Amino acid sequence: MLIFIKRERPILIVFVLITLFFSLFASRYTFGFNNAKSNCLYTWFFLVDKWDKDIKPGDLAAFYMNKENKFYPAAGMAWVKRVVAEGGDHLVIHKDQTIINNTVIVKHSLDYVLVHGEFTMDDVIPEITVPVNEYFLMGETPTTYDSRFWGTVKQKEIIGKAYAIL
Repeated sequence: MLIFIKRERPILIVFVLITLFFSLFASRYTFGFNNAKSNCLYTWFFLVDKWDKDIKPGDLAAFYMNKENKFYPAAGMAWVKRVVAEGGDHLVIHKDQTIINNTVIVKHSLDYVLVHGEFTMDDVIPEITVPVNEYFLMGETPTTYDSRFWGTVKQKEIIGKAYAIL
């Protein structure tokens, strides 16, 4: 038995190191897939860094949707959207654009979602100042259903920073 352990020691060490590496990788990262009925981002596969929750406007963020909504009623689902504003930012939302802090203009029309989601402009948040420790998130495509309808996401609901893979 002792001879077997000596002879196989390099294999055991490699096995332990590989197992340790994948265990640490899995504790920090997870993968996400876009299985939504409508694509809100121009990608469908994400790597999510669960240890990096320091997100800023422009970042992709994975979060738990904990608001009731008519498209996806299951609370607690994981979503990925782009952060466009953070605590203290002021947004004015129009049908064809979103103005952030009177300067930044995000041009995403709501036409598709209004027609296919059976919404009206009354369902859209017309103006909001993002509370501290919260984020305003939007998709990138005309089919996106995002913070313009359901509001901000709290920091505690953030899973981590997401990275588009495919």
